[in-house]
Parts: sequence; C-alpha cells; structure tokens
Amino acid sequence: INQSRYLAGHSGMPYWVHQSNRKVGNVAYAGNGFLSRFEPDGVDEYRLPGPIPGRGSLVLRYGAGKDSLTVAVLHLALGKRARKQQLEFLAGKLATEGRLIVMGDLNAPLCNPETQAFCERLDLATPTHALPTYPSWQPQRAIDHIMLSRKLTSFDARVVNVGFSDHCPVELRVELPSDMRLREALHPRASL
Repeated sequence: INQSRYLAGHSGMPYWVHQSNRKVGNVAYAGNGFLSRFEPDGVDEYRLPGPIPGRGSLVLRYGAGKDSLTVAVLHLALGKRARKQQLEFLAGKLATEGRLIVMGDLNAPLCNPETQAFCERLDLATPTHALPTYPSWQPQRAIDHIMLSRKLTSFDARVVNVGFSDHCPVELRVELPSDMRLREALHPRASL
C-alpha cells in the first residue's frame, strides 16, 4: 500500500507526493511522503549518497527567489559516516534557500557533530531537539526532527504518540510571513 496516497485520501489532503527509495523484500517499500493543502511550485527528488542505497529526500518549493519557502523531507542512514555524507550533500543543495523547513528521520540526535554542522551551515533553529520519538512504545531517543530557518517563527513543538509506527511523529506549528501566498491544491498529485 502506498502510505502517502492512503493518508492523503483519509485525511482529505488534496496534494501528496511519494518518493519510493527501497524495496524491503515482499513486505514494504521504504520512502518519503509529503501531504499538503497547498500545491508547491516545484518538487525535486534526491537519492542520498551512501554505501547502502535506499535513502532520499524530497524538496518542495513554494514561490521563487529569496521570499520563497522550501520544505525538505528526508530519511537519513543509520551509520555516522553515511549520515555525514548525506547531510553535506543536502546542505549543498539547500544552501541558497531563503526560508527553509527540514524534517524527517535523522536517525541521530541533533547534538551529533554531523547534524550540528548541518544546522550551523544552514542557520537552522532546532525546536524539536529534545523531544524523544523512538521507540514509540517507550520513547527515549530524539531522532526525528523539524528544523527551520531562524527567519521563521515556530511554536507548540510536541511529540504525538499515536502508535502506528516504531517512531512517534513530531508536530510543530510554523507561522508563515505575512507576504507569503500559498496556492490551494486543486488536483491530487501522484507519486514520483
């Protein structure tokens, strides 16, 4: 089952995109998904470097130029060296973005040197840094995060314990600048 499509259909989100990254036997396809009420102006899909393929990132752009909003969804490797390589790759791709939100399973806390370097390079605030998300049945490790440009205001960071995964979801409210106009999504989007 394509979970992005399933969640979009059941939540009433008109826009969704799914990046399939790795087939796990006959059981599942690992990937990234994004659901929204608003349709982005562009979507890029990146296969992240590393010794074991199957990690990726979706980058969605709303608007253009320095006043645009970019949202990056990612799932990083378990190994420190691969994670460092992936974060350096992404930092290069995202370095010129004005307003940036980065979210996903980093498989590491934000106090690790590679994640700290990523946040410093992109000047990202880390409002979810202390929220434990893994394992969902007894969260002890903060490895799922939402980071954002310091130009953006955020509030109400929290973990939602819904029990549908081995990770708990992270929720964060972000106040968009008053000059930002988002286009309502009219038609569903299929997977990449």
